Amino acid sequence: MTYDLDPKARAIMVPDKYKDGWEFITGDATAELPKLQRCDHFFHDSDHSYAHMVFEYAWATKAGAKVIVSDDVSQNEAFFRYFEEPMTHIRNPNIGAAVR
Repeated sequence: MTYDLDPKARAIMVPDKYKDGWEFITGDATAELPKLQRCDHFFHDSDHSYAHMVFEYAWATKAGAKVIVSDDVSQNEAFFRYFEEPMTHIRNPNIGAAVR
């Protein structure tokens, strides 16, 4: 499932063979994510403000995500402050991954 404010956006990283099980939803993540109750893996690459990043990390954690990957983690301290404990995190200059 992919959320985006731009209705023309499409998940270019989703291979065609998996698109039958994938859904694109246009909307603001703060309104749309709470409608989804469970998440196994989460990739953040939207609004990179501190507050929005923390909102998405908190939602993904509450929804049960075992792996949370985030782009542009060097833009602020949200990723590193949120994932101090109990998750471990890996940083590759601008991408962070937190694994439970």
